[in-house]
Amino acid sequence: MHFASLKFIHENYKMMILTTAKKALFFIGLTVFALSACSNPKTNEEIMEQKKKMLGIEDEVEEVPEEEKEFDSSIPDACTLLTTQEIASVIGVDASIISIKDGSNKANLKARSCFFRWEHTGIPNSGVLVQAQGNPVPDEFPQWANDFISNKIQAGEKGFTGGAGDEVYMYKSFNGPGVEGAYNYELGKYYWRMDGSEMLYMVAFNIPSEEAEQVAWAEKISAFVAN
Repeated sequence: MHFASLKFIHENYKMMILTTAKKALFFIGLTVFALSACSNPKTNEEIMEQKKKMLGIEDEVEEVPEEEKEFDSSIPDACTLLTTQEIASVIGVDASIISIKDGSNKANLKARSCFFRWEHTGIPNSGVLVQAQGNPVPDEFPQWANDFISNKIQAGEKGFTGGAGDEVYMYKSFNGPGVEGAYNYELGKYYWRMDGSEMLYMVAFNIPSEEAEQVAWAEKISAFVAN
């Protein structure tokens, strides 16, 4: 046989061996992959996560709504402490023109406020504000209400105007329905507390008046609140 023919047969034989070896390795790889997949199968959730990562999709974060804050149940609703008829009888206006607006703020769950509003002698947004406030720190200052009123009389209340010379408004004793009270005519604010209670009450006026007239209004309205 010719030498060239022998060389050709030899080369074909080598190619057959290499091809057979590659096929064998390929099938071995498939077998190992199949066995691995069977021993640790992926769930639908895992498959979906892989697809999301490939597509660059991020899961939406579900927002948990903030729990609704509630006012201290021991603090009365200030809008129930007075009626429009009672205010009308004290100030001398028609009850039908008085509107009621809850002025409570969830930033202070220990206080409830209510604004009785009307247009008084041509002045818009005139009215009376009524507030009931509980002790914000009962464990630390059990005498908070008593000290609050005493401090108003002894130290006054600073009027914040933004300047260095903010005016201090001094309070006088208020003869309200409680055991002690304090008021400032310029601010139109009247505080008092009841005997044996740490509840602090306030009535404030946004109505032009003389001091004696305003004090008389406060005495009558505070009596309605106390009852």
